[in-house]
Amino acid sequence: MTPDEYREILSEVSVTVLEDAAFLFVEPTARNITWNGEVIEANLSLTGPRSALLTLAATKELGIELAANLLGLDEDEASSIEKPAEASLAEMLNMIAGPLAAEWFGSDIDCKIGVPTTVTKTGTSLKRKTDAESCSVILVTDEGDPIELTASFS
Repeated sequence: MTPDEYREILSEVSVTVLEDAAFLFVEPTARNITWNGEVIEANLSLTGPRSALLTLAATKELGIELAANLLGLDEDEASSIEKPAEASLAEMLNMIAGPLAAEWFGSDIDCKIGVPTTVTKTGTSLKRKTDAESCSVILVTDEGDPIELTASFS
C-alpha cells in the first residue's frame, strides 16, 4: 500500500467514526494548523503486519465537546467530569483504531491495539513527522476547529 493510500484510508475511517459515534461533522483540509492554547494528544500503538503509533490531537475545548456528544450531555455537564477532553480523545482514537486496522491490514489479520494514553501540550510544542514512514490528515469541524490524526510506522 502506498503512503497516499494509507492517508486516504486514515481520513475516510476517521471522518466516519467521528460522525457516526460522536456526531462531530468534519472534513479533510489541506491547510496547516496553528495550535493555540492547550492541545490534548492521544496516542496508541497498533501492531499488525506493520506497526504504527497512532496520534489524535485536538484542543481541550473540542475534547470537551466530543465528551458531551459521546455521553449525551451538554458541555457544562461534560466539563464537570474528571479530565473529559483527555478521556474522550483517547476513546475516539481507540474507536478509530479498530476499523482502521481492518481497512489497512484486512479483517482476517490479527492486530494488537494498545491502550491509549494522553498528554497535554501547548500548541508550539506539537511537531509532526513528515517523512515516508508517516502519514497525517487534518480534519476541520463545521466551526473550523482542527483535529489532526497521524500514523507513524516502524
